[in-house]
Amino acid sequence: MSTSKIKEILDPTTGRLWTIRIVEQGDNYGREDCLTHDRADALIEFFDTGSEFAAKFPPYGQFVSRYFLTTLQGTDGYGQPFPGPYGLDLQGGDNNWKVSEEGMEAVMKFVNQGGES
Repeated sequence: MSTSKIKEILDPTTGRLWTIRIVEQGDNYGREDCLTHDRADALIEFFDTGSEFAAKFPPYGQFVSRYFLTTLQGTDGYGQPFPGPYGLDLQGGDNNWKVSEEGMEAVMKFVNQGGES
């Protein structure tokens, strides 16, 4: 049974609309939900909802990237927590796939509250 939590977040700096999905232990994810997340550390997925191609990638938009929650929180021992004085570059080859500092504030508010709006 899926307990995924989903929210559309508009990045106030870039104007890009993102769908953020929290994938918890036991949830299905991946292409056509063919994988089951088996770790206690939730996955945070980013989907591009704002491009002209988003409609070709139902139901959330075009998948861009996913991170463990502890990575974004900076508690995995490898980096700094978000939000910080920086944004997040989801895919270096596409300038549209960057989330600003302000956008990450909104993302982290959503995921740190466990998907509650």
